[in-house]
Amino acid sequence: MALPVGAVSTNVQVNGTTVTDIILNCSIDMQWGMHDIAQVRIEYNSLFPMSTITPWADNAPVKISWGRSPNPLNTWYGYVAHNELAGNADSGDHNLQYDYVILGTSKPMNAMSNKNWGLTTPTDVAKQMALKYKFRCVVTTPATTQALTNITQASMTDFQFMNYLAQKNGYRFYVSGGTMYFVDPAVYFTGSQSQGVSVFVQDKSLIKQDTMRDFRVVRGDSLPGSSISNRTVYGIDTSSGSGQIVSASTGGSAPTMYNTTRVATSLAEVQQIQTAWDGLSQFWIGGTAELFGDQSLYPGKLIYAQGNALPQNNQGYWCLARTRHQLVSSGSVATTNDKFVTQVEMIRNTQGPKPTIKGVVTISPEQVGMTLSGSTWTSASQAVISDGISNGA
Repeated sequence: MALPVGAVSTNVQVNGTTVTDIILNCSIDMQWGMHDIAQVRIEYNSLFPMSTITPWADNAPVKISWGRSPNPLNTWYGYVAHNELAGNADSGDHNLQYDYVILGTSKPMNAMSNKNWGLTTPTDVAKQMALKYKFRCVVTTPATTQALTNITQASMTDFQFMNYLAQKNGYRFYVSGGTMYFVDPAVYFTGSQSQGVSVFVQDKSLIKQDTMRDFRVVRGDSLPGSSISNRTVYGIDTSSGSGQIVSASTGGSAPTMYNTTRVATSLAEVQQIQTAWDGLSQFWIGGTAELFGDQSLYPGKLIYAQGNALPQNNQGYWCLARTRHQLVSSGSVATTNDKFVTQVEMIRNTQGPKPTIKGVVTISPEQVGMTLSGSTWTSASQAVISDGISNGA
């Protein structure tokens, strides 16, 4: 049975203390390769005793419960990055306004670091990094266990280094809540009948409301994160005793936009690496849309798009690369005056696996609670999930 939508809720705790000021606007922006960013706007009436206002402290831990009933509220975690004070509020009156910018739980990864990583795999680096920051780690099992040789992290933050490592291997890196992801996006298209996928419709009908609007799509090999890579493997075949120099390459005839070279020690290893690289996520189609507000959406989640006002070849599954939830409270008892929309950037792979059923199990950042250790958020579960998807998490 369909239930009416309720009021927009944004409940904020700073340093464990509930904020009693009315949150007028809240946006939560989550994107692969970027820090989670939450923005909160508060106004104080001109008659309010301004001298008593104490802004939230820099780097204070923040917990935000957000969403819209009848769905359960989500929980978002982060740290105060900075605040902006304005003598004239956005509402156009003479109220005092504070805008707070809050970075997600990946903020501690901004510390600069220098390290020489020895003989290890990208997946193992991700596991070590998650352990360092006490995150749960979700990684894609690689098709090859080829180790990296002396990868140097020179004057890079851990966050920058993980993004670099992800792009080098065709993966996506992302941290939200208590979970750190290092995954191939194609893993999200793995089907499962145990969980449904949100369906959004664009009909442009005059008699019913769409749940998706302003759908836009662009395709090509130069989209962010989709550049064609010319990857070459060189090596000496020592296993057969012939000492023969072997090599193999992937990539098309188009201009190379990213180059990767690895060294192997046998012909079999060369072929294994090439096969793995052929399956990496490239040649993406990208799209954007504004969806009816849905707090279950986050980067890596699948949605299903359909409708009479959507070309047939654009209908079907899309994987979200970015979600920006915008919540606006009207401050009235009329819940229809509240606003909640989710702006998304989404991708498909024209050469990747095609989903065949409406269902997938992915691991939500919101499913892992966080605890405060001093002034730092740590994951309540620090498990390693090595296949990128789970039927029980």
